[in-house]
Amino acid sequence: MKYEEGETSLEEERQLEAFFAAGNVPEHLKASQAMFGFIADEKNETSSLTFEAIAGHPNAAPMTINFPARRQYFRMVAGVAAALAVVAGSFFVMKHSAGTDETKKTREEQLAYQQTKQALWLISNKLNKGNKHIASLARLSEAETRIGLTQNQNDK
Repeated sequence: MKYEEGETSLEEERQLEAFFAAGNVPEHLKASQAMFGFIADEKNETSSLTFEAIAGHPNAAPMTINFPARRQYFRMVAGVAAALAVVAGSFFVMKHSAGTDETKKTREEQLAYQQTKQALWLISNKLNKGNKHIASLARLSEAETRIGLTQNQNDK
């Protein structure tokens, strides 16, 4: 979304705020409506702190900050989100480390395939050399058969 990427102008942001504040929002934009509602509420919030209190002026009265219940709820939700992020990160790390075992297994399988291929090529090479000798013997045997047939025909 253009707004989430920080590419909107101030006028576009005002138009978005007005649209979401109107209340007639399509169902698929309800989550964005909640976000714009939260932002609008936070814009209206003010602080009772004074400069003297912040700067630590000697005559300043001790200050207390009361957070509304809404902020406590936000902190609770943020804590749950952080816990889920830690769990998701742990799951990713565990999955990634399991992936390295699969990668190692794949490498071993590829190595075994290459070695088997090399051994079969060597056997094939040796058999082809033997077949050359058999082919010459077959020609010799064929020649003997022809000579034998010719002699048998001559004997008749």
